[in-house]
Amino acid sequence: MTAISATNAWAVGYVKTATGADDVILHWNGTAWKRLPAPAGTLSGVAATSATNAWAVGYGILQWNGTAWKQVLSAASSYGGFNGVAAISATNAWAVGNVQSTGSSTGIMHWNGTAWKQVPSPSYTTGLLYGVAATSASNAWAVGVV
Repeated sequence: MTAISATNAWAVGYVKTATGADDVILHWNGTAWKRLPAPAGTLSGVAATSATNAWAVGYGILQWNGTAWKQVLSAASSYGGFNGVAAISATNAWAVGNVQSTGSSTGIMHWNGTAWKQVPSPSYTTGLLYGVAATSASNAWAVGVV
């Protein structure tokens, strides 16, 4: 969950169904929670910097542009999934999770305002990052199991 103000908050997650899982994206407008449509994938983290810039992560990365959620990065081949996201500004965000192509090792991505780029992470043969907090493009902390 993330909140920008008393009238703008987001919560994400998923509900299990008979055929898998459905994403849940909820938005608080100061009066009530409203469920919004979400692209496919299981969501586990959300961060926002303004009413027109938010990120949600799971089996991919989604971006809120003030009108709709759109998938901007798929976790298809190399990433097993993202568990945590932190956003400092529209040009600085971090996502963490695991990389399946390297034997489920830790994975870190950074948004520079134009594209998500993989950032070197400690080399563990197995690992999974669950959360991230950041204060700038050069100061971020991730937690998980290694």
